[in-house]
Amino acid sequence: MQREGKTAVNLEDLASKLGFNSADDLFAGGQDEFSLRNIEMVLRPPEPVQAQEDTVLLKPRVADKSAGGWRAGGGGGFIDDPAGQVLQTRTADAISGFVTRGKGVSVHRTDCSNLAELIARNGDRVIDVQWGQAKADASPVYPVDVAIQAADRQGLLRDISEIFAKEKMNVIVQTQSVKGTAWMTFTVEVTDSGRLNKVLGTVAELDGVRSARRRESGGSKETPMAIWADQVLNPGVKKREVFGWAMYDFANSGYTTVVLTAVFSAYFVGAVAGKAEWATFAWTLSLSISYAIVMLTMPSIGALADLRAAKKRFLLVTTVGCVAATAALAWVGPGQVALAMVLIIFSNAFYSYGESLSAAFLPELARKDALGTVSGWGWSFGYFGGMLALGLCLAYVLWAQKQGMKAVEFVPVTMAVTAAIYAMAAWVTLRC
Repeated sequence: MQREGKTAVNLEDLASKLGFNSADDLFAGGQDEFSLRNIEMVLRPPEPVQAQEDTVLLKPRVADKSAGGWRAGGGGGFIDDPAGQVLQTRTADAISGFVTRGKGVSVHRTDCSNLAELIARNGDRVIDVQWGQAKADASPVYPVDVAIQAADRQGLLRDISEIFAKEKMNVIVQTQSVKGTAWMTFTVEVTDSGRLNKVLGTVAELDGVRSARRRESGGSKETPMAIWADQVLNPGVKKREVFGWAMYDFANSGYTTVVLTAVFSAYFVGAVAGKAEWATFAWTLSLSISYAIVMLTMPSIGALADLRAAKKRFLLVTTVGCVAATAALAWVGPGQVALAMVLIIFSNAFYSYGESLSAAFLPELARKDALGTVSGWGWSFGYFGGMLALGLCLAYVLWAQKQGMKAVEFVPVTMAVTAAIYAMAAWVTLRC
């Protein structure tokens, strides 16, 4: 009884439940007739029987064929969708089917990245599927997640909600605001994606809204964004303008890899300064002077370029200055330390001016929430341009060394190559 927590039980009641007249009779004869297990079962109350009205029946949600469904191969028979909750397909989307091994047919949107991978591996297992026709009196709706990013302001949620209300769309909203930026996730019930796209376009035009788009489901991978995608560019921006802007990173990256890092810096210390103890200091001093000049003058140059709407003209001047100073490094020979320092100061200053002026175009090209994306395109072009220039120059240096040529003979060629790549690629930028 102690084990069952019934130390305060009435012994007379216990004896009565076990069929004895009194507790004394229980102690006298119960030891032989009843085991401890029998007594435990008497002490434990019976488990309550759940009332019928409290029973919860769980059953899997199945497709309502009256609401449309989908058909494979254009035929008339319905095929169950085994992964519809994962694929997040909607009746408004164009779809394709893929015959899986042992799991039936999986249905994907035609623009789904997973489907593209499946087609690449097993294209013969892709089949045509189409949505079934809903009954005339059926009006199915489907939940779609929508992500909205905007500058947080009073009345923002009300304005967005009114747009959905006018279209008679039911929504569930989750909001989060961090440092003046609001992130909102709406679950919208829609009948077709055409209406949803129209509503999202209206939302995007609201004051402060930076982006309004349909969010991919968590169970599938997002389709990779194509380079120069329109949704990250400001209205009216042409793709060739973004390409031209990115080409400037391609153009000037060769200067940093060949002149400042790999070739001329070593040539300055080893040949121009003759490996003197102060050679590295002189090189560093040249760069420091150029950076100090840029730091002191760039704010005024930027303000003047904005005031006169002349950023591209200023970019042309700085490009010509850097290309000319880089090409002039080809005439620097052993012992001409002062000339080399002056040319490095000028070329690096013009390079830095060009970098700043080029970056100033970014907010004009990209939406506020996509600055990093478009900037990444420029960086990728820059890495390619820098590696291309460095690869060509190092290949020539290795060949020249095998021919027995000295640094004073092959380094000038690398300066000319770097200047030429800079000029040609920057010409693309200035033309776009």
